[in-house]
Amino acid sequence: MPEPKDKCVLWGEDGGLLWTHKYPELFPQIFSGIDPFQIREIFDGGCGFGSSTLCLADFFPQSRIWAVSLGERPKEGVMNKLGRRLVYRTQKIIDSLAENRRQFDLVFLGNVVYPFLEDTNNLEGNGYPDLSRSVRAGGYVLEVEQLSLRENQMKRTGFIIIGKQEEFNGKDYRYRLWCKK
Repeated sequence: MPEPKDKCVLWGEDGGLLWTHKYPELFPQIFSGIDPFQIREIFDGGCGFGSSTLCLADFFPQSRIWAVSLGERPKEGVMNKLGRRLVYRTQKIIDSLAENRRQFDLVFLGNVVYPFLEDTNNLEGNGYPDLSRSVRAGGYVLEVEQLSLRENQMKRTGFIIIGKQEEFNGKDYRYRLWCKK
């Protein structure tokens, strides 16, 4: 299993520390038993400045990443480092999933703090069917830090939990790893 090359640190224009993650330590634990070379298509929902995007790219070396964010956009260094491996759009997560015609191996939701899948007017009344349609059978959804996905809706749309740490222990992030049946 590959190790990430760095600690996913982003530096601001002024040279000061902008953002860092513990994801490099967390990913081997979460994805143990999953071949990272088989994860080819990733959706990074709420990518912000791009530190999570860098971590995903390092851990999944064969991947192409579709990243969306409403506020910040990936820093130029992130865009330059990933080049054609990164496709970025300024867009709501739910709108991107609704418009998407691609099936992802992994949908990553890092610190998405609101119930974003309930912010839609589709016929189902929520965006869980769009999420389910966007993940291939046997693919994954990983939510880290904020656990905003509703368990009953995820199960109803074909997902099961295969890994979790729902209590913050002061050291590691909370997370839930879902797999689509």
